[in-house]
Amino acid sequence: MQYFENFISYRRKDTQVEVKTIYEALKARGYSTFCDIYTLNNGKYDSKLISAIDNCTNYILVLGPNSLARCFEKDDWLYAEMHEALIKKKNIVCVFVDGFHFPDVLPEGIEDIHYENGLKYNVEYFDHFIDSLVSRFLVKEDDISVSDEKRDFLIINDVLVKYVGTARNVTIPSNVRVIAKEAFKDQTRIKNIVFSDGVEVIQESAFERCTSISLLELPNGLKKIEKKAFCRCYNVGYIAINEQLEFIGEEAFGFCGKLKNIRFNDCVSSIDATAFNNCSMLMEFDVSENNQYYSVLEGVLFNKDFTKVIRCPENYHQDIISLPTSVTTIGEWCFSRCMKLIDVVLPKTLVSISGYAFQDCCNIVSLTLGDTIEDFDVRAIEGWNEQQKIIMGKKFNPLIKYSIEQKLKELVLVEREIEGNKFCLVKTAFESEEEAVKMAKMLLDNNLIVSGQIKKMKSLYIWDDKLCKENEIELTCFTETRLYHEVEKFINNHHSYELCQVIAIPIMNISEEFGNWIVENTGSVRFDY
Repeated sequence: MQYFENFISYRRKDTQVEVKTIYEALKARGYSTFCDIYTLNNGKYDSKLISAIDNCTNYILVLGPNSLARCFEKDDWLYAEMHEALIKKKNIVCVFVDGFHFPDVLPEGIEDIHYENGLKYNVEYFDHFIDSLVSRFLVKEDDISVSDEKRDFLIINDVLVKYVGTARNVTIPSNVRVIAKEAFKDQTRIKNIVFSDGVEVIQESAFERCTSISLLELPNGLKKIEKKAFCRCYNVGYIAINEQLEFIGEEAFGFCGKLKNIRFNDCVSSIDATAFNNCSMLMEFDVSENNQYYSVLEGVLFNKDFTKVIRCPENYHQDIISLPTSVTTIGEWCFSRCMKLIDVVLPKTLVSISGYAFQDCCNIVSLTLGDTIEDFDVRAIEGWNEQQKIIMGKKFNPLIKYSIEQKLKELVLVEREIEGNKFCLVKTAFESEEEAVKMAKMLLDNNLIVSGQIKKMKSLYIWDDKLCKENEIELTCFTETRLYHEVEKFINNHHSYELCQVIAIPIMNISEEFGNWIVENTGSVRFDY
């Protein structure tokens, strides 16, 4: 069967004129395009159509006012074509002719066609329409070799550019050396990835939000995992680090909420401070004794000679940590979001505390700093509240002491004069229930809300010019209106979404008892009716 870059699907009596113009324009631009009345020769009509869809990259569906009217009929060929394209997960592009509207109900098997992105046919500005179709919607096959596995992979040389299949268990082809940026991003159906040993680099966000993967066995030849490569893979509970891995980038495993432990091999030489941020169940790190760059003490990650503490797992098993006397530096994000910690005993020889080192450690009552501190990044205590203290001696550096005291003053929640309603509901949404629960707990621990209610919902929205359909978790919080800006800032700082929904809905009426309960538990003066 001949391979075509595009397959045009349509209802002859409805859009034949528009299809002819699209077909000729694509052909003039060098695209190999299948269209039945121009392409089919002798042979079985039905099998040739299905084979053509299987052997194309782009499925262009031209929809006129009556195109879907007969799709409920048995043996309707437009239905069969749409169904095949959806099953084989082709790059589906809808072209909407004037007068077309999706019906309220579509037959089972093609109902998801309603959620495929597309563009409106424009005969008056036809060149602009074709330019948009080609540049924004079509995948072009120049210099792309495709695997034998039903064209599930788009590969340029040795780089896996994009996965376009539908399988739940995926095996990476043996000729792949690099898995490109966002190659598998948002492939929520995939449950298992089998890597070929030739893979050396996994680029930024390559597997981001592959939410069904629970186990990762990294390939033997892998050397580099870049920024957010496995971020938001919420169900990953086990990672087998290979022997050759050298580099782990920013938030590479961020929000892997079920990960409990991780062991680094001999060769790992660079672990970004944020690589395991928001891994709320992570209890311990482990490092090979032969590693020349890192060491571990009671599950906490240090540099080799124990002069710098790198990262404490967020679900650390102890509530008090006493750092070795050799430690001179506390690195960025070191104890960030370690919610169980109530005390960190700092060595008297400590010299430097980096940014975000104690962010959101809301249960630490106080930190005692020795006089040897030469550098204190005040961002180290982001997310603290007015009840947490920094204790400094009389000989402490006065300039650093002043900056710390100014930061502590900023942490005091300032009363604001807000006109109108005293109370509000703050709503936001998450991809996983674990993240919603964690956010609610952090807001409660910081006295920013009095209650968080969680429920499942289905969302439709536009993102990157595409209509998306997702199952989400909604979090509704009760708080005082004066605290909204603090709640909004906190959610934005800790949310996994690039753009998260944060809205406030005023509470028009409330019982006196319930209002007093909100006020008493958010640290405010009693509400006066």
